[in-house]
Amino acid sequence: MARVRFPRSAPRSSLPNRQAGRISRDWLRPFARVWETMFGNGKPRPVPLVEEYEPRLLYSADVAPDALVLAGSTQVVEQRTIAPDGEFTGTAADTQVRRHEIVFVDAATPDYQKLIDDIRRGAHDGRTLEVVMIDAESDGIRQISETLAARKDVTAIHIISHGADGAVHLGQTVLNADYLTQNGDQVALWSSALTEDADVLIYGCDVAQSDAGRMLLAQLSALTGADVAASTNPTGSAALGGDWNLEFTIGAIE
Repeated sequence: MARVRFPRSAPRSSLPNRQAGRISRDWLRPFARVWETMFGNGKPRPVPLVEEYEPRLLYSADVAPDALVLAGSTQVVEQRTIAPDGEFTGTAADTQVRRHEIVFVDAATPDYQKLIDDIRRGAHDGRTLEVVMIDAESDGIRQISETLAARKDVTAIHIISHGADGAVHLGQTVLNADYLTQNGDQVALWSSALTEDADVLIYGCDVAQSDAGRMLLAQLSALTGADVAASTNPTGSAALGGDWNLEFTIGAIE
């Protein structure tokens, strides 16, 4: 910045063009330029105009915790281009879905490890499996509820237990039509942990053998919002006359 120097005071007799106590305009002109520079020339100055920008997105190269793909979540990678009118356009280029499934196993069920191994072998497509053992002396349905209360985005529930027509034995508790009539609100809370297209797969003998068993599955599907499947015949080892197929389904099992 240029430094402005003012002339030092001079004796009255040395002031240029001094006539009748007046000072010439030529001598005052430098002061006028300084005054104009500092305070303006008396004309209105433009007032700064503050305008609001349109909403904008700021992108960062940092990895945010929310950007991490967790089990059971969906990540959409989208490529965007700018159209001639300045708007963003683009379509989803790639979608990755990781399925999170929970296997609840009644510890009193014989040969359950074989079924777990079979389920694990089928999990090579990106599924993650969580195995929860149900104590034979506990309230198995409550244990399932407590486990699901701490989970989100579960895509499938596998229940491996003893079964009978219209009944699933879970520890010391029996999941049947009477239980759902009295404790339907508790089972309905399972839906908070499930995805919209979740499945509930019940591996137990003869659970859906008759209309009573099929009504049980319909109740379970209505309460949880899930697709449900169960067996209509013995379940288990082929050497004992059983199989691991679930012959009766409600909804589209994935």
